[in-house]
Amino acid sequence: MQVPVKRPLPSQAFFRVGEVAEIIGVAPSTIRYWRGRFFVHIRPARSSGCQSVFSRRHVAVLALIRHLLHDQKLSIAQAQERLATLLAENGGDVGFVELVPVDQVERERLRNALAEAERRAEEAKGQVEVLRAALVQARKLVLAIHNEVTTKRPSS
Repeated sequence: MQVPVKRPLPSQAFFRVGEVAEIIGVAPSTIRYWRGRFFVHIRPARSSGCQSVFSRRHVAVLALIRHLLHDQKLSIAQAQERLATLLAENGGDVGFVELVPVDQVERERLRNALAEAERRAEEAKGQVEVLRAALVQARKLVLAIHNEVTTKRPSS
């Protein structure tokens, strides 16, 4: 499952809350809130300075939560349920989550929109040709009727 993130995931193993927020594209307070609401799935370790330290797995889960809440417009309860289902289906592994930078997702969306617009333009061209042929026929019919009316008119 492709999940959009604001920037690519760096190669490091652990991240502070601000780094996670920047990667995912939400405020640090949002990460803290989600940590409380999705505590079953997000249990960050503590650094020697007592800061929360998130693993790559946590980042993937948080990105998925953001996707469920922001992109799929699920409620917190629905997202909790969906997240639990997705993780259960995959044995708790988040390998099914592919973090894709937003610009890459946006390019793909634009490519799809362009392809759809081109398809519709081709369809419209076909319809224009049909209408043009009908217009030619209508002009011929009007001309024929006009000629018939003018030849049958009595001369004064």
